[in-house]
Amino acid sequence: MHGVGYRLNPLYGSPMVVPVEHTPTLSQTAELKAVNQALRYFLEQLQSTQAELEEKNQALQVARHHLEERLGEGAAVIRATNQLLQQQL
Repeated sequence: MHGVGYRLNPLYGSPMVVPVEHTPTLSQTAELKAVNQALRYFLEQLQSTQAELEEKNQALQVARHHLEERLGEGAAVIRATNQLLQQQL
């Protein structure tokens, strides 16, 4: 402020204290560990499934590439056959 000097914001003057509601009981801790273990298991399952899907996707891409090559070859044969037929007419 002009003429008064600098003033510090009181929000930044003292360290923030995060209130702790309560510490978990033994049964809550055990339940959290069980849930955590189940989540880890399902995460592993998802990662395994993702790896399988990536492999299958790669195989499908290779198959698609081969089919596109064969389609191109078939189209070339059809064009050549059409040219021969047009020449005979």
